[in-house]
Amino acid sequence: MKLNNKNDLGTIRSNLSALLSGLGIEDITAEVGHCSYDGTGANATFKVIFSRVGDDGTVETPEATAFKQLSNAYGVPADALNTDVTINGKVVTLVGLKPRSSKYPFLGRHANGSVFKYRGDTIERAIANRMGLRLELE
Repeated sequence: MKLNNKNDLGTIRSNLSALLSGLGIEDITAEVGHCSYDGTGANATFKVIFSRVGDDGTVETPEATAFKQLSNAYGVPADALNTDVTINGKVVTLVGLKPRSSKYPFLGRHANGSVFKYRGDTIERAIANRMGLRLELE
């Protein structure tokens, strides 16, 4: 097995995910994230994110934490996390914020489970529409 073959790395990712889910740590989830590897096939690194599960069953991801802490700077209230808004005729659940992504910092999950990135003004306008307000953006 080489550590620069995407199929082999996919198998490793699946096995690692299964191992982590079998740990049985209460109120903690583990997600296997990005993989980087060298050209020789000798080394690969997987990012593993551990997150707390709240009393209500929601997972406190780093993006959700950032949303709560920083969304007000974009004109979006922190309590808008996990609420539904309509963007381009589709219902989107606001699930997080990536502050290092300056152009599209907000994350929204569609009904099919796909997560998309959105601009701050798009989210601000969608929340205003949800509340029945007319928002004029510069």
